[in-house]
Amino acid sequence: MLDRYPLLKNLTLRQWLGWILILLSCLGWAALPVVPFLPIDLSAKAAWTAGLLVFAEVAWWAAMPLLGPEIVALLKNFWSRCKSWFKRLFGRQ
Repeated sequence: MLDRYPLLKNLTLRQWLGWILILLSCLGWAALPVVPFLPIDLSAKAAWTAGLLVFAEVAWWAAMPLLGPEIVALLKNFWSRCKSWFKRLFGRQ
């Protein structure tokens, strides 16, 4: 299966763990809007919300030291693409 995705094949254990932690963090944040609609009492909703917030933040910040160089490279690439897009949009060279 990894033969179809060459980027996944070259990841180290540190990178795998970092990306999994970021994915879990995003899932925690995505689950937050669902909590108010759960059929549980208000104190349980508050506990679930607090737990999801803490889980998502801890997972995110645990991934940052693991993926530091990759995240910096990703942000630099994103910033250069944004700059070139704005230059094309407003006609500056």
